[in-house]
Amino acid sequence: MILEALSNIDVVVQTGLSTAEGLAVDWIGKNLYWVESNLDQIEVAKLSGQFRRTLIAGDMESPRAIALDPRFGLLFWTDWDSKAPRIERCSMSGEHRSVIVRVDLLTSRGAWPNGLTLDYQLTRIYWIDAKSDSIHTVTYPLFCSHTLDPVCKWGS
Repeated sequence: MILEALSNIDVVVQTGLSTAEGLAVDWIGKNLYWVESNLDQIEVAKLSGQFRRTLIAGDMESPRAIALDPRFGLLFWTDWDSKAPRIERCSMSGEHRSVIVRVDLLTSRGAWPNGLTLDYQLTRIYWIDAKSDSIHTVTYPLFCSHTLDPVCKWGS
């Protein structure tokens, strides 16, 4: 019965996927973003699958979750990097990449940041840490323009 309720299923991207993990939709720009954990990269395409490209590659060990705030053009993702597990952010065009939180500095039990989501109202990032079995949150700053000039500081 559930299968009957699911109709008009379209394949958006079918080739070139290795281990796609996180997935996020930009409802403003009508883009689809995903994390390729085996290829250590983040990709983007139109919702139709057209104009696919690699947005970010390199300097990642085990990217997992992804979240967007299209209102401000921000993209966030987690990385289980064994030496520096973290949450990073950049613009939705892949520019201005930076580390927001070094998750291993928050707990002595290790860190596997996972399950990322955003609270748009409070501008907070929430994530689950799969190694310490805990949930964490931190605020994220808003920006004045597409040049990403910060108007507030990172906080907790």
